[in-house]
Amino acid sequence: MLLRDTIRLRILFSDSGFMDSVIFRHRVSVQPRFNDYDIMGHINNTLFFSFFDIGKVAYFERVWGGFMNWRSMGLVVAHAEADFFAPIVMDEPVAVETATVEIGHKSLVLVQRIVNPDTGQVKGTGRSVMVGFDATTGLSKPVLPECAAAIEAYEGREFTRPE
Repeated sequence: MLLRDTIRLRILFSDSGFMDSVIFRHRVSVQPRFNDYDIMGHINNTLFFSFFDIGKVAYFERVWGGFMNWRSMGLVVAHAEADFFAPIVMDEPVAVETATVEIGHKSLVLVQRIVNPDTGQVKGTGRSVMVGFDATTGLSKPVLPECAAAIEAYEGREFTRPE
């Protein structure tokens, strides 16, 4: 990904209207554990990343139509960031919504939201850059065409990808 592309994505992502324009086709409920809560009855913000990971696994299993062999698919998280908007309190329902917003030659970009599914309140948002990775050689590789095609089919749109 070129620097200008990264800057463009950061501007889009930081624009409060960008996340509102994303169509989230995937949602998974998350069951917080007792030890996820602090003494104030809130979920610690660091756990948002764990919730995002639960959302990623469920998203790709849905996209792929079942268990996804991560080693053969060769996608790893290269960058993750989050913005926190509201606390998650004890006994509050929690869900993670996930969508792919860009597929490049060797990377793809996911955006996610943690929401209260009953009220629709957004608790936090996240953005992850996942890169193609060959575990045998330890080098980056292109996103597999079958992975890109499965994402496009699930998201219901084509992504413009560089040659």
